[in-house]
Amino acid sequence: MSQALHEGSEHWKDQLASEIFRLKIRKIAKETVENESSDQLKIPTGILADDPLPPESPELIPGILLAYGATGIIGQKETGKSLISLEIQHSLLTGEPLWGAIKPSKVINKTVHFLAEHASPILMGLYQRTGMTATGKLRIFGPEHLGAMKLLISNGSRREEAISFYKKCANGAGLIVFDPLAAFIQGQSAENDNAPMRSLVDAMIEIATSTGAACLILGHQGKPQFFQGKQIKRTSYATRGASGSEDAMTAVHYLDKQTGVTIDGKPLYELKPTHFKGYKAATFHLLRDPKTLRHTLK
Repeated sequence: MSQALHEGSEHWKDQLASEIFRLKIRKIAKETVENESSDQLKIPTGILADDPLPPESPELIPGILLAYGATGIIGQKETGKSLISLEIQHSLLTGEPLWGAIKPSKVINKTVHFLAEHASPILMGLYQRTGMTATGKLRIFGPEHLGAMKLLISNGSRREEAISFYKKCANGAGLIVFDPLAAFIQGQSAENDNAPMRSLVDAMIEIATSTGAACLILGHQGKPQFFQGKQIKRTSYATRGASGSEDAMTAVHYLDKQTGVTIDGKPLYELKPTHFKGYKAATFHLLRDPKTLRHTLK
């Protein structure tokens, strides 16, 4: 019996031939299944570069918000990113010109604002302080509503159940807002890792695309740097963490307060298009009313 188990014995040769046979069968079976699956795939035809352009504008708000991909508004804490997103939503829902000057390309029926930090009453209070008219069409999902589904990426992996949950919440909206970017991901050094951050932005775009909506992402800038007592502002890739998050967005604006500058008692803010796949507008100069916090375009 012991001799039959030795390498080179007839039993050993029989077992080896049998295993090789099984591996060959398994390989052929796998290729057959893959070929059958590929035969059932619907192959897209794509589009031709010289086809007529879509009739609808690629920008929901000219120079500000793209109708496709993801548009980012990046600023330091307390600069008013959420505030501007509320003004954008109100403009799209009512057709009123943004900041009294920029008319939206179309009116939409619903917006959804996913707020992943603090609580929804804070955003509600901000909206009501501005005095913008009630629309009944701007829906907020705060952390208390998102619960265990809040994270879209955890430890580098997509949470498919959470993504499906967000798609259901977003159904029927023409604009989806994610506020702020870093609150939807978790994991060691996740915010500084390009791969999961790009995956996060891709998941947000997928959620918006599932209902035919535009995607607006609010994010924080990195900590300010100083040289000889003066703050140095980065002109690109100023988003906190991995640079891949900006690369994954189709357009990025930087929001900054102009320190020490007031006009008629109103502080001055700049919204600067940094990356923009389209006709990049000049910097938008915004005056903020200290009482209502509403902006007007200077």
